[in-house]
Amino acid sequence: MFPSQLGILAGLALVLLASSATATLREDAQVIDAELRAAGLDLQSRQTVFLEESRVVEVAMTPTLRCRSIVIVAARNVSFVAVTGSLAEDADELMTELASSRSSRRRESEAGLLQLSACGDEARELDRVFVRMASARGALEIRVAGGSTSAKDLLQQLGRSAGPSAPRGDPGPPLPVTALLERRERAESAARADGATNVLRTLAQANLAGSGEIALKAVTGCHRFQVMADSGERLADVDAELRDADTGARLGRDRGETPDARLETCVARTTDLTISFAGAPPGSSVVVQDALFALPKGIPEHWGSRAQAGLAHALRRRLRRGPSKGPIFETIGAQGTTATTMAVESGRCYVASLALLRGSSRGLRLIASASARASFEEVPPASEAAAITFCAERHETARLHVDVPGAGMSWVLAVWLMGDGT
Repeated sequence: MFPSQLGILAGLALVLLASSATATLREDAQVIDAELRAAGLDLQSRQTVFLEESRVVEVAMTPTLRCRSIVIVAARNVSFVAVTGSLAEDADELMTELASSRSSRRRESEAGLLQLSACGDEARELDRVFVRMASARGALEIRVAGGSTSAKDLLQQLGRSAGPSAPRGDPGPPLPVTALLERRERAESAARADGATNVLRTLAQANLAGSGEIALKAVTGCHRFQVMADSGERLADVDAELRDADTGARLGRDRGETPDARLETCVARTTDLTISFAGAPPGSSVVVQDALFALPKGIPEHWGSRAQAGLAHALRRRLRRGPSKGPIFETIGAQGTTATTMAVESGRCYVASLALLRGSSRGLRLIASASARASFEEVPPASEAAAITFCAERHETARLHVDVPGAGMSWVLAVWLMGDGT
């Protein structure tokens, strides 16, 4: 066989592997239907539902089936849970089990797939099936089939089995812990190199459990807090959580496996904050180093301090320095899905930021498309802002999509032209 023929065969193999790896949810549902019929089962019901986080759907059921198989499939990165019970059980009790993360009756999806099967008397435990979305949102394809036997395991047919796990290796020794003074100086040098205008320190002491809480007053600006414990030669792994002292809202959390914890937030007015920490040596000295960065001049103030702080915090994740000029596009909206457009220049790049004005959301999603490749960011419920960068490629209009699930909330979206000011 000639080398060119080998190259063609290799290319075809890669195409086939890529197509199987990128199968759509609809294609996976068709595979499930075919496998259930091939096993001699009758499809009793087919449902397609879209759920947001914490929403619940009850699976339509035919209680007369001798053997019953329920297959629920979603995208691979979508997680959901389910509980089952008989008709004699109270629905409210099953819903309580569904909401409890400690319940032994909960069944969790694996790679976006959950399969329930039973025959005879055991099938009565599938008379009621409640499914709860654990991810921010997702579509579910639900199939209920019955017959004289139950369905075989569909993980392999859908290519969702990860296969055998390799033995856990040795990650090596923990990071060395240098002296507290050296770590403080290194953190301050890094902050000033990033543009910090001031660096302050607050001292505290860990209790006998190695934990504690520190009250801080943060002035207007963006703050980088680093929590460091005097551990001597002992190994330490300090975890920390940052909250607004007035509202109790969590602003940041660091549970990484490093000696020190790092937290970042922005405030547009003087705000009382608390930092809770754990993992320090019992009774050790703890230092919180607060590096202050000025709010970018290009972030508008007319939307209020909450939006101003959210926009600044989101932009810091995308840009080395924030915009010095105001946005070229602004719009506001409410909960749900909103689509809008804006004029763009071909060959120019932009940065967009979304921040809440009111209420609390179950997550935010921001998408921008002005070329063949869309830019997007999806943040968890604890976050109040998102930011993306995108470029215009032979387009005169950019399409912007905002997805904010929940109720009783509003948001602002601002876009800046990238250049000397960013």
